[in-house]
Amino acid sequence: GDVYKRQVYGSDTDWVEKPAQCCGVDKFRYDEVGFKNDELMLRGETDGILYCYNENNEIVDKAILELKLVGSSSYNSYQSTFNERYYYQVQSYFLLSGLDKCLFVITNADARTEPELFRLYWIKRDENIIERIKIKANIYAAAFRNNILPVGVCATPLDPRAQQCPVARQCFFEPLK
Repeated sequence: GDVYKRQVYGSDTDWVEKPAQCCGVDKFRYDEVGFKNDELMLRGETDGILYCYNENNEIVDKAILELKLVGSSSYNSYQSTFNERYYYQVQSYFLLSGLDKCLFVITNADARTEPELFRLYWIKRDENIIERIKIKANIYAAAFRNNILPVGVCATPLDPRAQQCPVARQCFFEPLK
């Protein structure tokens, strides 16, 4: 996909000679970067890209950085499982960026002690999920290009998800013009 920069932390002219210092490591770089794929009509904006440099200041590895600030109840829900919605979000970033790993950081806004503050997850590229995302994105992109309302994720307007959805009325009751 196409890449567009949103913001770079540090000086562009100092990256090769003097990588930014962060977290006690001098081989760290943080960009906010967006990715898009016009054919699939997909777009995503990561919180950053982490670059790992070798001793010659050459980039030897990259990873997506995704940061989430949540309340304590959401934070505690990550003890037993990873949020499926965010897993798909990261897989979409892999599709768009071509990268294959992500450092996902959950920050507890209600933390009172240091052990309650962060949870770190390394997420790897899942080709099966990415293929499913591509198929669905192609279906939706074709529908939008042809001015046809795509098939929704809710079977009926009584579906619990539809009842919480702000556009369910348009999906079920208003024909596309």
